[in-house]
Amino acid sequence: MKTFLSTKQQQSRPDRLPGKKNGFSPLFKSIYLFGAFLFLSFILACPALANFEAIGPFSVDSRPDKTYVVTDGIGRNLYLVPRGQKPPAGVNPAHVVRIPVKSVATDSKRDTSLFVALGTIDAVKAVVGKPKDWTIEKIKKGLQDGSVVSLGLSHGLDYERLAKARPDVFFTWDESLVPIMEEFGIPTVITNTDTARDLDTQIRFVYFLAPFFNEFKKADQYVARVYKALEDIKAKTANVKKKPTVIWGDVYSKRVLVEPGNSWAAQIVEASGGEYLFSDVSGDT
Repeated sequence: MKTFLSTKQQQSRPDRLPGKKNGFSPLFKSIYLFGAFLFLSFILACPALANFEAIGPFSVDSRPDKTYVVTDGIGRNLYLVPRGQKPPAGVNPAHVVRIPVKSVATDSKRDTSLFVALGTIDAVKAVVGKPKDWTIEKIKKGLQDGSVVSLGLSHGLDYERLAKARPDVFFTWDESLVPIMEEFGIPTVITNTDTARDLDTQIRFVYFLAPFFNEFKKADQYVARVYKALEDIKAKTANVKKKPTVIWGDVYSKRVLVEPGNSWAAQIVEASGGEYLFSDVSGDT
């Protein structure tokens, strides 16, 4: 419904100048344009409004200058900067990773499998274990012919070999290695947290790795494919009457480590129609 103002009301409006019958006053227009300019400047200057993605406790913040700020498993910010571009002023060089990454070292088979999904397995130049410990053919052959360096055991890394391999970045579960890697000048990303990854974080963790290689399309394809497979499994096991009880863990010489109920392993057991024995236990992985 339109509202009509009397001549007296129109004259009393602050956005009108005396003698102006139509349109806004020059003063009002100036204030309006200045306000619009400030708002636009704020939007452009505030990187947090660019493109932020949280993957469980991890995150990726895409900046307008084509850099990324990623937060790893212990809350450290690392800056992914295109090759040839200056890093942000005041940033610790140990926290700068040049992208796209060309060489990677890792002590996690779980994370290495996601490099396969991103089509970047050729970038992996150093891993833990021996050929017999791996099922990824590229890694197995690389350890045999020397194109991939063995760093020894995950709980006893050969630092000399790692320093010699000189990777662009080192992905590790062990935060105690950060100061050692800083001495070597190797940027380090912690991929573990103080709580186990849940299934959603495990599937979407590929989004955390994607900006290191600029492989966002393949990350999208992988996530869509895995979620579809998960829904298919749930549909097939929805009416299972007798659910098997399952435990998931690792057996060592003097101890057994099991995955807690809040882990992706426990959740995939339940999604598959099973009952996880330690479903009521929370913890790290």
